Amino acid sequence: MKSFPIFHRILIDNAMKNKLGNRSNTYSNQIKKISSFLLIRDNQRQYEFFHENLNLPHLSTIHRFINDSLSPLIQSSLDFDGLRAYLVKNNLKSEVSISEDGIKVDFIYLS
Repeated sequence: MKSFPIFHRILIDNAMKNKLGNRSNTYSNQIKKISSFLLIRDNQRQYEFFHENLNLPHLSTIHRFINDSLSPLIQSSLDFDGLRAYLVKNNLKSEVSISEDGIKVDFIYLS
């Protein structure tokens, strides 16, 4: 069997496990995390395209997963306390550059 990058392997395994037409699909947390990333990075319409063509979880499943596992996402707001906690937890520098939609906002230092 040909070797695939890990992302492709995860999607292929998911598709094989949840063959199209199966109304009781189950998804691993790994697939839900990938799907959450796609939804947050892109928009709802693009995610629906991925859902239909890659057999990813339904939009409501991903919204529920995000609400259950992450702090609430509020559009156009920055969670500086959450960012600071993430940087400290992962032993990362407290100097970050923040942007939204690819437009640089500013360089900030979180003390």
